[in-house]
Amino acid sequence: MDIIGIVKKHHNSPYLKIHNIDCESIKNIPDEEKIAIEWNCSFSTVSIKLIMKDKEEMLRATLNEIASQCYKYNVRKSNPSNSYAKLSEAIAIIMIDILINSTIELKHLVNQIRKTPGILNVDVKGIYPGITKYCQH
Repeated sequence: MDIIGIVKKHHNSPYLKIHNIDCESIKNIPDEEKIAIEWNCSFSTVSIKLIMKDKEEMLRATLNEIASQCYKYNVRKSNPSNSYAKLSEAIAIIMIDILINSTIELKHLVNQIRKTPGILNVDVKGIYPGITKYCQH
């Protein structure tokens, strides 16, 4: 999974915003404004948003899948909802931070999570160099 940097401005100061290469929010940005990025620290904290069916043991099964792959993680937020994609059943929206040391690991983990029954969507929301306060090694 390749990552792309887009330089933006906030209060007249430039900052680099990181996206997956296939992120919908950058599809209309010209290629010349995209910067190929590779991280060079031993770990990065990746924030992932999971949308899943809100049923008994669903979160536990997903976290067990992540743990079975030997990743350190921290669930930051969990919200039940019943208004996703006009589904008649309730869903849960989970924000989780996971320690990753390469884009290859991230791609593998996202693919494994997507295979978990009941997962409706997996979206990488951010990649932060190093270990954040949310996800300790």
